[in-house]
Amino acid sequence: MSARILMILLFVVMLVDPSKAARLQDDRSLAQSEGVEPSVPPAFTPYASLLGRWKGQAVPADNPLRGWRESHEWSYAFQGGEPVGLTLTIEGGKILASARITFDEASETYRLEGTDPEGTPVVYVGTRDEKTNALTLDRSGPAGDDRLTIRPNANGIRSDFWFDRKEPGSPQFARLVRANLGKEGENFAGGAAVKGPECIVTGGAATITVSAGGSTFAVCCSGCRDEVLANPEKYARKLRASLTSSRPAASPAPSSEPADTPQPDLTETPPSPKPKTDDPAPSDAETRRKAASLLRLGQSLERQGKADGALTFYRRVVDEAPGTPEAATAAARIKALSGDE
Repeated sequence: MSARILMILLFVVMLVDPSKAARLQDDRSLAQSEGVEPSVPPAFTPYASLLGRWKGQAVPADNPLRGWRESHEWSYAFQGGEPVGLTLTIEGGKILASARITFDEASETYRLEGTDPEGTPVVYVGTRDEKTNALTLDRSGPAGDDRLTIRPNANGIRSDFWFDRKEPGSPQFARLVRANLGKEGENFAGGAAVKGPECIVTGGAATITVSAGGSTFAVCCSGCRDEVLANPEKYARKLRASLTSSRPAASPAPSSEPADTPQPDLTETPPSPKPKTDDPAPSDAETRRKAASLLRLGQSLERQGKADGALTFYRRVVDEAPGTPEAATAAARIKALSGDE
């Protein structure tokens, strides 16, 4: 859960549930102190491979020999510097011209709002198949009984875009158009997409670059490109930090001590520093409160598919709050993710 989202939720819930507002404030403060960066909403991480430009052939079911070429471009949609959904632009399409896809957490449904090639507004609502990642969206309103299916293939370099219709009196949908697309710049002979540079905004696979403020940044889509252009200093700082952290540590300088200077015995364990008597030990309530925040951060990272990050926080809960219900929950997640006892 990103710090910005937590801040927004804090203002929304504080009027109706002060205790929940306090928990969100704890999570936000801890996320900032732990360096947890804003990230893509978990609902859209399964579709990160769609970002970029795709080209392919659309084929109508009634006349497979009369197909047409289409190109699709996927980007993140941003709000307040945070990715909040996806945008899609289609060139040469006969079903859809442009769209924006958002996710409603209350109903756990995706919503596509866009226009067809004639400029008519269209709305589709649906869900994700957790096994195949296929996004199945049914048209909303009086012009219903149309269905869009968007399915990224597991290899990350091919995707399907299907349009189905259920005629009056028919018990099921029939496929009218199928577009099979390949990702621009990838080798389609087989295998998975080759890992390249990471997007400066989201950390996903970068496919394009943008220059701003005297620096060049790798980004994954036009949405991230526009975000960098709008906030070049923010991403220049992030780029400098990443370059600094990736540099190898400098070799220690040779010692200037004389050869006969006695050296300390490194095999002896140095005495542990005595605790400061003026620093009160944290209360049980404070321990539980921090453990709950650490646990929620771990759960948020796990939902985003970041198992290593989640394990870090789960293990901290176990170490820092042993014997608490939060530690028991964290231990169960550690076992589920890594098999640790």
